[in-house]
Amino acid sequence: DVVIAPEEPVKAEPFGCLRYGEQLVPGHAELWLDEDAVLHRTILPRVARLLVVGAMSVVPRAPTPVADSIGAVSEEVAGDGTLDGIPDGLFSAERAKAFIDAVVAIAMTLLILPLMDAATSDLAVAKGAAWWFDHHGSQLLSFVLSFVIIAMFWLNHHRLFASVKLVSTGLLWLNIAWLLSIVWLPVATALSGAMKDTDTIVKAVYIGSMVVTCLLTLLLRLYLRAHTSLHGVTDVHLRSGVAVDLSMALLFTVALVLAVVFPALSYWPLFVMLLTGPLQSLLGRMLGVPKATTAT
Repeated sequence: DVVIAPEEPVKAEPFGCLRYGEQLVPGHAELWLDEDAVLHRTILPRVARLLVVGAMSVVPRAPTPVADSIGAVSEEVAGDGTLDGIPDGLFSAERAKAFIDAVVAIAMTLLILPLMDAATSDLAVAKGAAWWFDHHGSQLLSFVLSFVIIAMFWLNHHRLFASVKLVSTGLLWLNIAWLLSIVWLPVATALSGAMKDTDTIVKAVYIGSMVVTCLLTLLLRLYLRAHTSLHGVTDVHLRSGVAVDLSMALLFTVALVLAVVFPALSYWPLFVMLLTGPLQSLLGRMLGVPKATTAT
């Protein structure tokens, strides 16, 4: 407890400390002060400073400018949380692109998990590496093939969205559907590597998943062609991309039919995808795409 003795004078301590009774008040160098002096010189100024700081903390500040993700112009944050200059119902495409890239990267990483489990099993350790490669050749082939195919799908999507600046709710849901087909591919790959090559259902699931991904990419491109305010891609490049998507979907469908009708062919019908270039050129001419145009 602090002992207060008002009748006694207050003497300053060394180094600027003021003693009032038994209480030390730092920051004062007066030699002798009475009770009123302590009140006016120490307590009231501190209370005033606290009131000023508290008042400043509740004063509304001007809106903080934030950089617009589309251009270099700064925009003020509106009351509803959207950026000025962006119509209602539309969003910056940057977060969507980052999310899509992350999901695709995770899907590509998941492809290796069945091989990790097989390589670290007790049987594989006992038999050795040569035995493991001999008995898991189909799994290795499925892994490499699926890795390349997902990378190809991502490259097409990346080129398509490179010039997309805004996304709508409909475009977001189309991208989520596209991601669903990508995330499903590791499961289809694990099935194709674990089951027999003559299992037609597994082939239909594996190759059919790729057909679905191609068709969803086509839908994304057609949606962007119908909503030109979301991007800066020219119509000629979009038509060239449509030719790419159609050619891939058709060739994957041909591979699916061949693999199901002729089970002995295993997954070799997928090599018809090497015809993507010539078929793309043919479909591009049908869609009026100049020869020198590169798909976006």
